[in-house]
Amino acid sequence: MFELAKLEAALGALPLFPLPMAVLLPYEMLPLHVFEPRYRALVEDALLRELPLCIAQLSPGWEGNYEGRPRVEPICGAGFITQHEKLDGGRYNILVRGVARVQILGELPAQKPYRQARAQLVEDELPERATLEEAEESVRRMLFALCSARPGPGSNALAQLAAHAQGPAALADIVIAALVTDHARRQLSLVTPNVGERLAIAQSSIAELLVLRAPEDQRGLRN
Repeated sequence: MFELAKLEAALGALPLFPLPMAVLLPYEMLPLHVFEPRYRALVEDALLRELPLCIAQLSPGWEGNYEGRPRVEPICGAGFITQHEKLDGGRYNILVRGVARVQILGELPAQKPYRQARAQLVEDELPERATLEEAEESVRRMLFALCSARPGPGSNALAQLAAHAQGPAALADIVIAALVTDHARRQLSLVTPNVGERLAIAQSSIAELLVLRAPEDQRGLRN
């Protein structure tokens, strides 16, 4: 909640880090290598002032204007740098933790080497309670089945995160951030405010992984 309050306080001038194929979901840890001077300046400001940053998805057609201010998608992921390593030449390796979805309302005039925007938090939309509870329980049950079928440190960590998820919205985001690698599906989940629909994305993603696991289990039984 402390990070969310800090994010809200910075929404009047939120630093933008536009990227062509990166999606930052809540609860996700996103590693980035930062080498462009404008984004090195962004990282330095964020570290010095403990600012959040926004991973903005570049809209189609960005290639011809990458060095300028190409259009970005309005719904983005915002978060904080949790780890950083400064490299030779001023480059950085950073790890960004997703905190919330934000909607860009408008960009500010160029005052920094990097872009800044006014933004607002994207509020979750909740379906009917009984439907939501049923979907949440289904996702939890399927996820724990998947983690049991794929034992290991990663599965254990995911099971622990899911067990302590504060509600269905957090559960959906944790599952999607951990399991979904398809860029289009990740972007869809980012721009979907309806928690029931995000749970459906999580559920279908787990189901696909369980189906992929099934032939391995059958081979093990035959051997």
